[in-house]
Amino acid sequence: MRSEARLNVLMRLRQSTQSLHQALHRHPLLQDFTTDRTTVERYQAVIEAFYGFYRPLEPTLIAAAAEAGCPSRYQQPIRTTWLEQDLRGLGYSMAAVKSLACHRGLTRLSKSGWLAGCLYVIEGSTLGGKAIISSLSKHMNSEVLHSTHFFRGFREQTIPRWQNTCNFIRQVCDSSEQVLVASDTARLVFTALTEWLNEIATERGLQPPAIDQNESSTKSGTHTAPDAAD
Repeated sequence: MRSEARLNVLMRLRQSTQSLHQALHRHPLLQDFTTDRTTVERYQAVIEAFYGFYRPLEPTLIAAAAEAGCPSRYQQPIRTTWLEQDLRGLGYSMAAVKSLACHRGLTRLSKSGWLAGCLYVIEGSTLGGKAIISSLSKHMNSEVLHSTHFFRGFREQTIPRWQNTCNFIRQVCDSSEQVLVASDTARLVFTALTEWLNEIATERGLQPPAIDQNESSTKSGTHTAPDAAD
């Protein structure tokens, strides 16, 4: 049973999160993000939104990773630091950055599957960074392009880091129960992100997408992992 669970966990995560992942890309804040219709103001809104989401999430994730004895690479507030650098590059004072609204955060479960589900979403989100940077370089000015630490991510280490994350997920999800917890957590993270983006979009006069309640209760969105990582 354990070997079967480890074999199927990434497939289960992908299948259970695929639908809302696609919906997330159609969100008003994100759908024109990499086209010539985007603006500096839209870019600022996206960076603000991600900062407000990751700032409360990363300490929770770091605590869980430390408790689980994870490698140190999972025990640093990397994304919050990147986003702070990007906001400062866009002209925000540190006081303005710290005053930005934040998501209420997620409740941590004391189960390894919770950590696996979070890492699947968060680490996987770096996989599209190269394509985003390539698109932004065609449409954005130098101020924006010097404020892209978050999307540049781990650069040439992105794929090796993702593969290491996949191996860790397989290692900790060694039972059907932990696979289920991981899947539920991944959906929860993406549902929370969508709801947070809805709040930001509403504040900025954009129309949030209608949420299918049946779908949001059973599925959530995430990246598409490279085949080699499976």
